[in-house]
Amino acid sequence: MPEPSKDKPITVNPTRSDPYKNFKFHLTFEGRVVAGASSVSGLPLASHDTPIKSPGYHKFEDITLERGVIHDSGFENWLSGASKPGIAKPNLVLKLHDETGRALSSWTLYNCRVSKMEAKPASDAKANGLTVARLVIHTESLKLNP
Repeated sequence: MPEPSKDKPITVNPTRSDPYKNFKFHLTFEGRVVAGASSVSGLPLASHDTPIKSPGYHKFEDITLERGVIHDSGFENWLSGASKPGIAKPNLVLKLHDETGRALSSWTLYNCRVSKMEAKPASDAKANGLTVARLVIHTESLKLNP
């Protein structure tokens, strides 16, 4: 297979649809958008870390994504084993978008694991992904990005 020319720009397929464009929240894993959700709960609106304080330790509220889709096999693979001991706990980025697609807010979720997932294969025969009713993510720390 020939090497791509450094002089030619990379072209984008204009007919490719964005499976996340109709969702207000986009979840990023390993630098790529992997999920979209209609609603999210558990995020702080303040500009600083807001742990729930208990004697002896800090606990952050779980982040719950609802009514969404996942179209990334790498993220699906991580989800399927994320609650097992010894599995990597990646950092995730969650962004809130307006109706034009402009990012309004962004949160970084540190050392994440899945607490609960209610999902099923996408019902569209052309789609290869998951329809998510609820995805609950436990994070050890989080921050609202500037």
